[in-house]
Amino acid sequence: MLPFNNLDRADFMVVLIRYYIATDAAAEQNAFQRMLTVLPTNREVLLHQPITTDEQDTAATIN
Repeated sequence: MLPFNNLDRADFMVVLIRYYIATDAAAEQNAFQRMLTVLPTNREVLLHQPITTDEQDTAATIN
């Protein structure tokens, strides 16, 4: 999944290009590690999912 934030997505794309044009394994690994740092975490992915009706009903009964 790509980053949700536009600036992070742009950073990811720039680093992806750096990965593709890397001339040695060290530059490739460095670019790959930078790509991983801007990807959304599992928590961010869950927070961007829509709330379903079942979850809204459960939340209403908890309060």
